Amino acid sequence: MGSIPNKREATFGDGLNDYFNINTADGRLELLNGAYISFYADAYTTLTGQIVNGAPAPQVSSSAPAIASSGTVTTNVGVARLAPTAAVTAAVMGTGTRNGQECLVVNEAAPSFTVQMAVSGTSNVADGVSCIIPGGQQRLFVWDNALSLWFEQSNLVDGKLADIVSATAPAIASSGTIATAGIGTSQVTPAAAVTACVLAPGIYQGQECTVANVSTTGANTITMAASATSNIADGTNTVISGLTCAKFKYVGSLWYHMK
Repeated sequence: MGSIPNKREATFGDGLNDYFNINTADGRLELLNGAYISFYADAYTTLTGQIVNGAPAPQVSSSAPAIASSGTVTTNVGVARLAPTAAVTAAVMGTGTRNGQECLVVNEAAPSFTVQMAVSGTSNVADGVSCIIPGGQQRLFVWDNALSLWFEQSNLVDGKLADIVSATAPAIASSGTIATAGIGTSQVTPAAAVTACVLAPGIYQGQECTVANVSTTGANTITMAASATSNIADGTNTVISGLTCAKFKYVGSLWYHMK
């Protein structure tokens, strides 16, 4: 018996509208009238993902928990929202369940409220403590079954890693501390020449931070404190004039001035 192609071989709907059709004439399955595909982990309750208008629509966590240091990021959703109330460290990604699984982690907090992962063996993240998600940013992770690790896809702008500039430029005073957590460029605005300033300790080896003195005059200099206090290797020899910036790299327990 020869085949009989049929554009409506099997059609399902509610009596008024069709929603699913098997088209043997064109060899395709068809969704109609805005229907989409949903996936559940159980009997119609726990939604795990969808395909809407032909595009994947991963499940988004219903809330953004205020994760604390050593807290765990839920990975049984496609988009895991977070809202830390301060910079946190030693965070852990829950283990993946299938090879190639993707999880997008979104930090909805202020830029300085960073989420830094624990070492690789604890966090389940390949680059461990080097993985830092500033507030207002997101990171995509892919699970590798062979290594039992999440691999991070870094954010790039024009093919280069994007620097994070502090959202504000506080008016630092003498003995004041310049923020470095989750910041690639830390802006400060001294109202006069200040001394004995401190650069906050780094949070991972090789971290880089540029201090920008955005004061309106070169005379409003920033002189750092002695090395043991300022966390800067050359201590009081580091002087940042107004309208200039200085770049530092964190090695060991000190920042080294990159000249």
